[in-house]
Formats: sequence, structure tokens, C-alpha cells
Amino acid sequence: MKRLKEQMLDVELERLMKNDASVREDYEKIIRARQTSRTLPFDPRNEISADARYMADRIVSNLWIIGVGLPLVAGLLFVAFIIK
Repeated sequence: MKRLKEQMLDVELERLMKNDASVREDYEKIIRARQTSRTLPFDPRNEISADARYMADRIVSNLWIIGVGLPLVAGLLFVAFIIK
């Protein structure tokens, strides 16, 4: 199905390409994009989704509490009750 759509797009673009030079440039861009997408199937992106930011923020805050807050409170309680 996908290949049929690509073929239909190719036929339509070839028909238009005969009429307009700007369409030819667009067609060449599409061809280059297809070739790069075939060689690099995964698009490396730099942007981060809002869900990922939210989850990372929650993980970092929980690790901060466990790694810094809990030992600090435990140390203060140790000093307050054990060492008088």
C-alpha cells in the first residue's frame, strides 16, 4: 500500500515536473529526503517531549530526596538522639 502511494506520488510529480521548474526543485528535495530516510531510518531529534521532561524532573527530584535529604535527616536524628 505504501509503495503504491509512493508510485502514485512519483507519477503525479513527474507530470507536474514537465510544467513547472519550481515543482522540479520540490521533487528533487523529496527524492533526497527519501534517500536519506532510507539510509538513516531513525530521525535523530534534539527536542524533548513534555512528558519526558516531566518524568525526568520527577526522577531527579526523587533521587535528590533519597540521596541528599534522607541522609541529612538521618544524620541530624543520629546527632540529636544518640550523641547527647
